[in-house]
Amino acid sequence: MHSPSPLRQLLLELLALALLVAGHLAIQWQLSGYYFTLKDGTIRWLPIVVSTTPALLFYAAARLILPNILSMVLVLAADLVLAVINQQKLGRINEVLSWTDLTETRENIHVVMEFIQPTHFAIVGAALVGLFIAYRLNRRVDNTPGFLIYKLLVIGFLTPLVFNDHLVNAEVLGKNNAYATFLKGADLKYRRSEWFQNSRIQGLVMHVIQTSARTMPRAVSTEELALAEATRKKPMPPVERRKKIVVILCEACWSDKTHFDEAYEPLRKLGFKGMTGVSPSYGGGTANASFEWQTGLPANGVLNGVVYQEYAGVMRKSVDSLAQSLRSDGYQTITAHNYRRKFWHRHEVKPKLGYDKFIGLEDMNLDGYQRKRNTWVDDEFLYKNVYSYIDSNEPVFLYLTTMYTHAPVWHKEGDMGRTDFGTRLEHAVQRVAEFAEYIRQRHDATIIVYADHKPLMTDYFLDSGVFSADMFFQTGKNDEGYLFREDADQKIIGSVPVYVYDKNEATVDAFVKEANGLPFYCQSTLFNKHFVGASVLAQQFALDKGLCQLNAQYNYEAMKQPYPSWLYRMSLFEH
Repeated sequence: MHSPSPLRQLLLELLALALLVAGHLAIQWQLSGYYFTLKDGTIRWLPIVVSTTPALLFYAAARLILPNILSMVLVLAADLVLAVINQQKLGRINEVLSWTDLTETRENIHVVMEFIQPTHFAIVGAALVGLFIAYRLNRRVDNTPGFLIYKLLVIGFLTPLVFNDHLVNAEVLGKNNAYATFLKGADLKYRRSEWFQNSRIQGLVMHVIQTSARTMPRAVSTEELALAEATRKKPMPPVERRKKIVVILCEACWSDKTHFDEAYEPLRKLGFKGMTGVSPSYGGGTANASFEWQTGLPANGVLNGVVYQEYAGVMRKSVDSLAQSLRSDGYQTITAHNYRRKFWHRHEVKPKLGYDKFIGLEDMNLDGYQRKRNTWVDDEFLYKNVYSYIDSNEPVFLYLTTMYTHAPVWHKEGDMGRTDFGTRLEHAVQRVAEFAEYIRQRHDATIIVYADHKPLMTDYFLDSGVFSADMFFQTGKNDEGYLFREDADQKIIGSVPVYVYDKNEATVDAFVKEANGLPFYCQSTLFNKHFVGASVLAQQFALDKGLCQLNAQYNYEAMKQPYPSWLYRMSLFEH
């Protein structure tokens, strides 16, 4: 069989490249929300070209061992699958895809599989069929000396463009750096604190590559170190601290005054008082909500992504948190979650947060319990496995994370999941109330219960008026088809119920009045101020600077800005 002529080889190569670029741009346009134009309508020519370089590089690498059409289909298939995965993550937890999502799948796959739908198999199947057809039609690899040199030259040219430190660090390089100045002017700088926007500016694949360079708070200056030490020395306001302090994160346990409010009546009957808080998450990403409540730091801004997943390995062995401070004051610190220990790297992060013991699902006595299909392990077993710690004679700080109301797939039953979610919510809150009543009758305790985020019921929220259509730049036929606008108000997206109990009603009233409607990191700070009195650097800083003394009209994004980089470095990392 004769080799094709050089002209035919060239034409096939150009055809494959043209189809690759067209397909890549179409995927960015239809599935990734890529910005092809500026706000004034001007086409972003240079950023568009740069956004195609990862696809071209991977195509050139594949061409070393595969023919052109097959290489093109392979790269587009991977591009499509990444875009679909990104849409799923955005639709479910309003977080964009990152490098660690693709490299830390061993534990996350357990939850990922819960969300797999027939359409996902169809997409993967179509990609495989496309690859098979391309292989049958195009099996010859052209590695003549001329074409091999061409491939190597393309790889050598594109690699420094794609894996470019300046692209990642343009935002922080000096003003006199000409390359960084050019990148900024061309709208190509990496938005390290705005991943959602970055993915739409850089292109999804380039964004994923950029997130492989973890964003870390910069080194602490001598002046900042002195400020941190001075802040640590400032005493917390004196409080009447209880011997038992219990924080319960109730998974997706959402309500407001007109939706599911009756579910929380068991807590109100016990004397709990309610307010609202603002979660950094939506539909998932429980770890970020938990991070804010335990450290008093905003989860996103200086840090990126799901904090536990991105930073577990680089956090120092002892970070500043409520648990850490209480342990140093003689409290036994226990945390428990009726799910797998390793999910979101909790098994690494919890000890660093200062917990003496982390009880995961693997550690629990389930008494032969068998989980029903489309449900999670009943929260009853979460509480059963911590009674012994509550009843000990020691002072105890207990941080619990429930699971029963976790997504996915509320049974729709023609009402977008309202009935099924409502039933699960009532069950979960009743379990909380039973546990709280047990504690109240036997111990001097402060108890706070908060929902980590709204459940994944976007179509229901839009239909019932909780959300408005102008909050989305894309809507769909199911929950995953909805994508929030970048300027959608997190105070609406993240608004969730918070309930608190303490026998000193005046203190409870003061806390609710001061903390109502604020982000979790501020509510944690004010909870510490009124009930705990623990020395936690970020919370001492916030109180000293008055960062949580804001009215209901505050701007959610602006509120995070006064939390400086050095505060994260001193609180979480070696410095």
